[in-house]
Amino acid sequence: MRRILLAFALLSYSVISIADNVGSPIMVGGDDDLDACASLGVVSGLAADGDGFLAVRSGANADYKLLDKLHNGQEVFVCNTSSDSKWFSIIYTKGQKDIDCGVASPISPAQPYQGKCSSGWVSKRWIKIIAG
Repeated sequence: MRRILLAFALLSYSVISIADNVGSPIMVGGDDDLDACASLGVVSGLAADGDGFLAVRSGANADYKLLDKLHNGQEVFVCNTSSDSKWFSIIYTKGQKDIDCGVASPISPAQPYQGKCSSGWVSKRWIKIIAG
């Protein structure tokens, strides 16, 4: 009986951990008068040597899945701020310059991003707002 309870507890913890690590969708829009993502930012301040990168995650916390790595100079659309004001939800191109991410004009009502560009959550500390 004890083994069954232990197995159940481990399975429950695994399911909760997996569910927690799924992440949060990047929401865009919601205002008829503002761009879907109101600001443009650039990755800035990372160490120039070594493997200094900004982790793009599936949710607003370092415990979420790593989706990508960005480097100094990468421009990103900043869509929202996390509830603790430490993370930005972003949309960005992966090296392609001529892709329209579809967030530079209003979208109403607010909805999860489903465009051609990449998206995720990054630490607000490494993003310098350059417009908006």
